[in-house]
Amino acid sequence: MDGEIQPEYYVQFDGLQINYGHMKDADFFTDHIDEISYLEETSPGKYIVKAEASAGIQYTLKSAENDNDVLEYYETWNEKEFVDTYRGGSSLSRCN
Repeated sequence: MDGEIQPEYYVQFDGLQINYGHMKDADFFTDHIDEISYLEETSPGKYIVKAEASAGIQYTLKSAENDNDVLEYYETWNEKEFVDTYRGGSSLSRCN
């Protein structure tokens, strides 16, 4: 839009769900929903979220060590496997 790069997905955390979707005219439209199995605030502003996609893929979202506005994605729930399952990180925009 207007030459700006748009994110692949917008994400809303809603209770025990992660809603992935897109924005159109300032409205959020859900494309798919993943279920949260575990959520912990490990320190102020830092989180670990374990979720499962409808296809059965279990993954972990974890706040980056040096930046609370980046969530790192690991395609596992097992922390010992994080080094082999890191898939990337995404910057977040926080809203109220």
